[in-house]
Amino acid sequence: MISWTQQVQYFFNTLLLGVVLGLFFHFYWMLLQNVRPGKRLVTLTDVLFCLFLLFLIGGALLFINAGDLRLYVWLALIVGGWIYKRWLFKPLNPIVYSTSQILLKSCGFFMRFIYRPFGNFMHVLNRMWKKLWIKGKTSTESNPEEQ
Repeated sequence: MISWTQQVQYFFNTLLLGVVLGLFFHFYWMLLQNVRPGKRLVTLTDVLFCLFLLFLIGGALLFINAGDLRLYVWLALIVGGWIYKRWLFKPLNPIVYSTSQILLKSCGFFMRFIYRPFGNFMHVLNRMWKKLWIKGKTSTESNPEEQ
């Protein structure tokens, strides 16, 4: 049987986990607000983010209370998220915003180094494809009598 003090410790550790999850949701929301991806990419990132949170929550709950799931554990997660939203969202908003901007700029910077060597090659392939496609279409469409 788990002692009362240990259950209180589990509750507060899980409450802290809920606050951290609130921070992750805030950061993810800020990234989506800054990038404005299409619907399909949002769906893909939502699924990946949920899988990430599933492993994070599962691993943290195994670490915090050895996988002993009780009602107060789920309540602590919800209350922790509510605490973040209620009292920490506005004060941390500038920090989360600047962190998301730094992440996006650094990703853009590294993507330019990855894209630059292949960019010209892909541009040439794209132009060749368009020339062949347009040339092939115009030659068959311009002479319907030959068909």
